[in-house]
Amino acid sequence: MARLFLAALGSVLVLGAAAAIAAGFLGPIHYNYDAFAHLRLQFSLVALGGALLLAVARALRSAALGAAVAALGGLALGPAWGVPVPAPDECVAARLSVAIANVHDTNADFDPVVDAILAVDADIVATAESVPRFWSATAPLRARYPHRLTHFPEGGRSEAVLLWSKRPLRPLAITEQEPDAPGFALATIDLDGRAVAVAGLHASRPVLGPQRWQFEGVGRFMERAPAARIVMGDFNATLWSHGMALAQKNLGATAIPGFRVTWKGRYPNPILRDDDEWKPPSLIGNQIDHVLISAHFAVEAIETFALPGSVHRGVKARLQLLERADGGGAPGPCVSAQSR
Repeated sequence: MARLFLAALGSVLVLGAAAAIAAGFLGPIHYNYDAFAHLRLQFSLVALGGALLLAVARALRSAALGAAVAALGGLALGPAWGVPVPAPDECVAARLSVAIANVHDTNADFDPVVDAILAVDADIVATAESVPRFWSATAPLRARYPHRLTHFPEGGRSEAVLLWSKRPLRPLAITEQEPDAPGFALATIDLDGRAVAVAGLHASRPVLGPQRWQFEGVGRFMERAPAARIVMGDFNATLWSHGMALAQKNLGATAIPGFRVTWKGRYPNPILRDDDEWKPPSLIGNQIDHVLISAHFAVEAIETFALPGSVHRGVKARLQLLERADGGGAPGPCVSAQSR
Protein backbone atom coordinates (compact mmCIF):
# COMPACT_ATOMS: atom_id res chain seq x y z
CA MET A 1 0.00 0.00 0.00
CA ALA A 2 2.83 2.42 0.87
CA ARG A 3 4.51 1.75 -2.48
CA LEU A 4 1.25 2.35 -4.30
CA PHE A 5 0.77 5.66 -2.48
CA LEU A 6 4.33 6.79 -3.26
CA ALA A 7 3.93 5.81 -6.91
CA ALA A 8 0.64 7.70 -7.20
CA LEU A 9 2.06 10.79 -5.50
CA GLY A 10 5.22 10.69 -7.61
CA SER A 11 3.17 10.34 -10.79
CA VAL A 12 1.01 13.34 -9.87
CA LEU A 13 4.11 15.45 -9.18
CA VAL A 14 5.83 14.47 -12.42
CA LEU A 15 2.73 14.93 -14.60
CA GLY A 16 1.83 18.22 -12.97
CA ALA A 17 5.37 19.53 -13.33
CA ALA A 18 5.54 18.40 -16.96
CA ALA A 19 2.29 20.22 -17.75
CA ALA A 20 3.52 23.40 -16.03
CA ILE A 21 6.89 23.30 -17.80
CA ALA A 22 5.13 22.83 -21.14
CA ALA A 23 2.75 25.71 -20.40
CA GLY A 24 5.73 27.99 -19.84
CA PHE A 25 6.63 27.74 -23.52
CA LEU A 26 3.25 29.14 -24.59
CA GLY A 27 4.08 32.72 -23.61
CA PRO A 28 4.41 33.82 -27.27
CA ILE A 29 0.86 32.54 -27.85
CA HIS A 30 -0.71 34.04 -24.72
CA TYR A 31 1.43 36.18 -22.44
CA ASN A 32 -0.14 34.93 -19.20
CA TYR A 33 1.39 31.51 -19.78
CA ASP A 34 4.78 33.14 -19.32
CA ALA A 35 4.11 33.08 -15.56
CA PHE A 36 4.78 29.32 -15.71
CA ALA A 37 8.15 29.95 -17.38
CA HIS A 38 9.29 32.07 -14.43
CA LEU A 39 8.87 29.00 -12.20
CA ARG A 40 10.55 26.56 -14.58
CA LEU A 41 13.36 25.81 -12.13
CA GLN A 42 10.88 25.11 -9.34
CA PHE A 43 8.78 22.83 -11.54
CA SER A 44 11.92 20.96 -12.60
CA LEU A 45 12.73 20.32 -8.95
CA VAL A 46 9.16 19.13 -8.36
CA ALA A 47 9.58 16.67 -11.24
CA LEU A 48 12.84 15.46 -9.72
CA GLY A 49 11.11 14.95 -6.37
CA GLY A 50 8.39 12.96 -8.09
CA ALA A 51 11.02 10.85 -9.82
CA LEU A 52 12.66 10.05 -6.48
CA LEU A 53 9.32 8.94 -5.02
CA LEU A 54 8.73 6.72 -8.04
CA ALA A 55 12.20 5.22 -7.62
CA VAL A 56 11.48 4.45 -3.97
CA ALA A 57 8.24 2.82 -5.10
CA ARG A 58 10.32 0.74 -7.55
CA ALA A 59 8.47 2.18 -10.55
CA LEU A 60 11.80 2.58 -12.30
CA ARG A 61 10.59 3.34 -15.82
CA SER A 62 8.28 6.04 -14.52
CA ALA A 63 11.11 7.34 -12.36
CA ALA A 64 13.35 7.60 -15.42
CA LEU A 65 10.61 9.53 -17.21
CA GLY A 66 10.32 11.90 -14.26
CA ALA A 67 14.08 12.43 -14.24
CA ALA A 68 13.94 13.21 -17.95
CA VAL A 69 11.24 15.82 -17.35
CA ALA A 70 13.40 17.42 -14.65
CA ALA A 71 16.45 17.39 -16.91
CA LEU A 72 14.59 18.94 -19.84
CA GLY A 73 13.17 21.63 -17.58
CA GLY A 74 16.65 22.39 -16.29
CA LEU A 75 18.15 22.55 -19.76
CA ALA A 76 15.38 24.95 -20.77
CA LEU A 77 16.77 27.54 -18.34
CA GLY A 78 18.98 28.45 -21.29
CA PRO A 79 21.02 31.59 -20.52
CA ALA A 80 21.08 30.77 -16.81
CA TRP A 81 23.74 28.20 -17.70
CA GLY A 82 25.90 30.79 -19.44
CA VAL A 83 29.15 32.22 -18.10
CA PRO A 84 30.11 35.85 -18.80
CA VAL A 85 33.38 36.16 -20.71
CA PRO A 86 35.74 39.07 -19.93
CA ALA A 87 37.62 40.64 -22.80
CA PRO A 88 41.44 40.58 -22.95
CA ASP A 89 43.09 43.79 -21.77
CA GLU A 90 44.13 44.81 -25.27
CA CYS A 91 40.46 44.96 -26.25
CA VAL A 92 39.35 47.18 -23.36
CA ALA A 93 38.94 50.91 -23.97
CA ALA A 94 37.38 51.78 -20.60
CA ARG A 95 35.76 50.23 -17.57
CA LEU A 96 32.50 51.07 -15.81
CA SER A 97 30.71 49.50 -12.84
CA VAL A 98 26.91 49.61 -12.54
CA ALA A 99 24.42 48.29 -10.00
CA ILE A 100 20.68 47.80 -9.61
CA ALA A 101 19.13 47.94 -6.14
CA ASN A 102 15.43 47.48 -5.47
CA VAL A 103 15.30 49.04 -2.01
CA HIS A 104 11.77 47.68 -1.37
CA ASP A 105 9.02 50.23 -0.81
CA THR A 106 7.91 48.76 2.54
CA ASN A 107 11.43 48.64 3.99
CA ALA A 108 11.23 49.63 7.66
CA ASP A 109 14.65 51.34 7.74
CA PHE A 110 16.37 52.71 4.65
CA ASP A 111 19.61 53.80 6.34
CA PRO A 112 21.20 50.31 6.19
CA VAL A 113 20.26 49.85 2.54
CA VAL A 114 21.81 53.23 1.70
CA ASP A 115 24.98 52.09 3.50
CA ALA A 116 24.95 48.85 1.48
CA ILE A 117 24.73 50.75 -1.81
CA LEU A 118 27.57 53.04 -0.74
CA ALA A 119 29.73 50.01 0.16
CA VAL A 120 29.28 48.57 -3.33
CA ASP A 121 30.60 51.87 -4.73
CA ALA A 122 29.45 51.38 -8.33
CA ASP A 123 30.02 54.20 -10.81
CA ILE A 124 26.32 54.30 -11.66
CA VAL A 125 23.43 52.93 -9.58
CA ALA A 126 19.75 52.51 -10.39
CA THR A 127 17.38 52.28 -7.42
CA ALA A 128 13.87 50.87 -7.78
CA GLU A 129 10.84 51.43 -5.52
CA SER A 130 12.44 54.74 -4.53
CA VAL A 131 9.63 55.94 -2.28
CA PRO A 132 9.75 59.26 -0.33
CA ARG A 133 11.04 57.57 2.87
CA PHE A 134 13.97 56.23 0.88
CA TRP A 135 14.68 59.65 -0.61
CA SER A 136 14.74 61.13 2.89
CA ALA A 137 17.59 58.75 3.78
CA THR A 138 19.70 59.43 0.68
CA ALA A 139 21.82 62.39 1.80
CA PRO A 140 24.95 60.17 1.79
CA LEU A 141 24.08 58.93 -1.70
CA ARG A 142 23.60 62.47 -2.93
CA ALA A 143 27.04 63.35 -1.61
CA ARG A 144 28.68 60.36 -3.32
CA TYR A 145 26.74 60.70 -6.58
CA PRO A 146 26.57 64.34 -7.66
CA HIS A 147 24.95 63.54 -11.02
CA ARG A 148 21.40 62.18 -10.78
CA LEU A 149 18.24 61.59 -12.77
CA THR A 150 15.52 61.67 -10.12
CA HIS A 151 12.97 64.31 -11.15
CA PHE A 152 10.58 64.82 -14.03
CA PRO A 153 11.10 67.89 -16.23
CA GLU A 154 8.11 69.54 -14.55
CA GLY A 155 9.78 69.15 -11.16
CA GLY A 156 8.11 66.20 -9.42
CA ARG A 157 10.30 63.33 -8.22
CA SER A 158 9.93 59.81 -9.54
CA GLU A 159 9.16 57.02 -7.07
CA ALA A 160 9.87 54.27 -9.58
CA VAL A 161 13.51 54.36 -10.73
CA LEU A 162 16.28 56.84 -9.91
CA LEU A 163 19.75 57.04 -11.50
CA TRP A 164 22.79 57.93 -9.38
CA SER A 165 26.06 58.63 -11.18
CA LYS A 166 29.63 59.74 -10.53
CA ARG A 167 29.77 60.82 -14.18
CA PRO A 168 27.80 63.66 -15.78
CA LEU A 169 24.44 62.54 -17.14
CA ARG A 170 22.50 63.88 -20.09
CA PRO A 171 18.85 63.01 -19.37
CA LEU A 172 16.78 61.50 -22.17
CA ALA A 173 13.64 60.22 -20.40
CA ILE A 174 12.13 59.46 -17.02
CA THR A 175 8.71 57.99 -16.30
CA GLU A 176 6.74 56.20 -13.63
CA GLN A 177 5.15 52.84 -14.39
CA GLU A 178 2.45 53.30 -17.01
CA PRO A 179 0.15 50.85 -18.82
CA ASP A 180 2.54 50.97 -21.79
CA ALA A 181 5.85 51.77 -20.07
CA PRO A 182 7.85 50.45 -17.13
CA GLY A 183 9.29 52.74 -14.53
CA PHE A 184 12.22 54.03 -16.53
CA ALA A 185 15.09 56.50 -16.25
CA LEU A 186 17.34 56.93 -19.29
CA ALA A 187 20.39 59.13 -19.75
CA THR A 188 23.65 59.18 -21.68
CA ILE A 189 27.20 59.40 -20.38
CA ASP A 190 30.53 59.97 -22.07
CA LEU A 191 32.84 56.95 -21.84
CA ASP A 192 36.16 57.00 -23.69
CA GLY A 193 34.78 59.74 -25.91
CA ARG A 194 31.73 57.70 -26.85
CA ALA A 195 28.11 58.26 -25.95
CA VAL A 196 26.67 55.40 -23.90
CA ALA A 197 23.02 55.02 -22.93
CA VAL A 198 22.47 54.08 -19.29
CA ALA A 199 19.00 53.20 -18.00
CA GLY A 200 17.24 51.95 -14.90
CA LEU A 201 14.02 49.95 -15.23
CA HIS A 202 11.27 48.56 -13.01
CA ALA A 203 8.54 46.55 -14.74
CA SER A 204 5.20 45.32 -13.47
CA ARG A 205 4.59 41.68 -12.61
CA PRO A 206 3.34 39.25 -15.22
CA VAL A 207 -0.39 38.41 -15.12
CA LEU A 208 -1.04 40.94 -12.33
CA GLY A 209 0.22 43.93 -14.33
CA PRO A 210 0.69 45.17 -17.91
CA GLN A 211 4.19 43.74 -18.20
CA ARG A 212 3.85 42.75 -21.84
CA TRP A 213 2.75 46.20 -22.93
CA GLN A 214 5.50 47.81 -20.86
CA PHE A 215 8.19 45.71 -22.52
CA GLU A 216 6.72 46.45 -25.94
CA GLY A 217 6.37 50.16 -25.20
CA VAL A 218 9.83 50.76 -23.75
CA GLY A 219 11.39 50.67 -27.20
CA ARG A 220 10.11 54.16 -28.00
CA PHE A 221 12.37 55.63 -25.32
CA MET A 222 15.42 54.01 -26.92
CA GLU A 223 14.91 55.60 -30.34
CA ARG A 224 17.17 58.55 -29.47
CA ALA A 225 19.63 56.47 -27.44
CA PRO A 226 23.09 55.58 -28.79
CA ALA A 227 23.78 52.01 -29.83
CA ALA A 228 26.09 51.38 -26.87
CA ARG A 229 23.65 50.59 -24.05
CA ILE A 230 23.44 49.44 -20.44
CA VAL A 231 20.09 48.74 -18.76
CA MET A 232 19.86 47.58 -15.16
CA GLY A 233 16.58 46.88 -13.48
CA ASP A 234 13.99 44.82 -11.67
CA PHE A 235 12.31 43.24 -14.68
CA ASN A 236 10.02 40.95 -12.67
CA ALA A 237 10.95 38.39 -15.32
CA THR A 238 13.46 35.55 -15.46
CA LEU A 239 16.32 35.22 -17.93
CA TRP A 240 14.70 32.35 -19.82
CA SER A 241 11.19 33.82 -20.13
CA HIS A 242 9.38 35.17 -23.17
CA GLY A 243 9.00 38.46 -21.30
CA MET A 244 12.77 38.90 -21.05
CA ALA A 245 13.18 38.08 -24.73
CA LEU A 246 10.63 40.79 -25.51
CA ALA A 247 12.38 43.29 -23.23
CA GLN A 248 15.80 42.57 -24.71
CA LYS A 249 14.51 42.98 -28.24
CA ASN A 250 12.97 46.38 -27.56
CA LEU A 251 15.83 47.67 -25.41
CA GLY A 252 18.52 46.63 -27.88
CA ALA A 253 20.57 44.95 -25.16
CA THR A 254 21.10 41.42 -23.85
CA ALA A 255 20.98 40.23 -20.24
CA ILE A 256 24.26 39.08 -18.72
CA PRO A 257 23.97 35.27 -18.46
CA GLY A 258 24.36 33.07 -15.40
CA PHE A 259 22.05 32.15 -12.53
CA ARG A 260 21.89 34.45 -9.52
CA VAL A 261 19.10 34.51 -6.93
CA THR A 262 18.07 38.17 -6.71
CA TRP A 263 14.64 37.91 -5.05
CA LYS A 264 13.31 35.87 -2.15
CA GLY A 265 9.94 37.04 -0.96
CA ARG A 266 6.38 35.80 -1.31
CA TYR A 267 4.79 35.00 -4.64
CA PRO A 268 1.69 37.05 -5.49
CA ASN A 269 -1.64 35.25 -5.43
CA PRO A 270 -3.62 36.11 -8.58
CA ILE A 271 -6.90 35.06 -6.92
CA LEU A 272 -6.59 36.59 -3.43
CA ARG A 273 -4.34 39.52 -4.32
CA ASP A 274 -4.64 41.42 -1.03
CA ASP A 275 -4.38 38.49 1.37
CA ASP A 276 -0.80 38.19 2.64
CA GLU A 277 -1.62 34.93 4.44
CA TRP A 278 -2.28 33.26 1.10
CA LYS A 279 0.90 34.36 -0.64
CA PRO A 280 3.20 31.34 -0.90
CA PRO A 281 6.79 31.97 0.20
CA SER A 282 9.63 31.39 -2.24
CA LEU A 283 11.74 28.57 -0.89
CA ILE A 284 14.68 28.99 -3.26
CA GLY A 285 13.97 32.47 -4.59
CA ASN A 286 14.14 33.63 -8.18
CA GLN A 287 16.18 35.72 -10.61
CA ILE A 288 14.31 38.85 -11.71
CA ASP A 289 16.92 41.64 -11.37
CA HIS A 290 19.28 41.93 -14.33
CA VAL A 291 21.94 43.97 -16.08
CA LEU A 292 21.61 44.16 -19.87
CA ILE A 293 24.39 45.29 -22.21
CA SER A 294 24.86 45.85 -25.93
CA ALA A 295 27.63 44.14 -27.90
CA HIS A 296 29.89 47.12 -27.23
CA PHE A 297 30.59 45.70 -23.75
CA ALA A 298 32.08 42.62 -22.15
CA VAL A 299 31.66 41.56 -18.53
CA GLU A 300 34.63 41.56 -16.21
CA ALA A 301 32.60 40.35 -13.21
CA ILE A 302 29.03 40.24 -11.91
CA GLU A 303 27.85 39.59 -8.37
CA THR A 304 24.92 40.08 -6.03
CA PHE A 305 24.97 41.96 -2.74
CA ALA A 306 22.67 42.19 0.28
CA LEU A 307 20.09 44.97 0.58
CA PRO A 308 19.04 45.07 4.26
CA GLY A 309 15.28 45.12 4.69
CA SER A 310 14.59 44.33 1.02
CA VAL A 311 13.32 41.06 -0.47
CA HIS A 312 15.76 41.71 -3.33
CA ARG A 313 19.49 41.37 -3.61
CA GLY A 314 21.34 44.00 -5.56
CA VAL A 315 23.29 43.15 -8.70
CA LYS A 316 26.62 44.79 -9.52
CA ALA A 317 28.41 44.34 -12.85
CA ARG A 318 31.90 45.47 -13.77
CA LEU A 319 31.81 46.15 -17.49
CA GLN A 320 34.45 46.63 -20.16
CA LEU A 321 33.87 48.99 -23.07
CA LEU A 322 35.50 47.36 -26.08
CA GLU A 323 37.95 48.99 -28.45
CA ARG A 324 36.85 49.76 -31.99
CA ALA A 325 38.67 48.88 -35.15
CA ASP A 326 37.99 52.33 -36.62
CA GLY A 327 36.57 55.69 -35.64
CA GLY A 328 32.99 54.71 -36.36
CA GLY A 329 30.21 53.78 -33.98
CA ALA A 330 30.33 50.03 -34.53
CA PRO A 331 32.29 47.73 -32.23
CA GLY A 332 35.43 46.25 -33.71
CA PRO A 333 36.96 42.76 -33.86
CA CYS A 334 37.46 42.59 -30.10
CA VAL A 335 33.70 42.03 -29.62
CA SER A 336 33.07 38.49 -28.45
CA ALA A 337 30.05 36.52 -27.34
CA GLN A 338 28.77 37.34 -23.86
CA SER A 339 28.83 33.75 -22.74
CA ARG A 340 30.42 30.47 -23.56
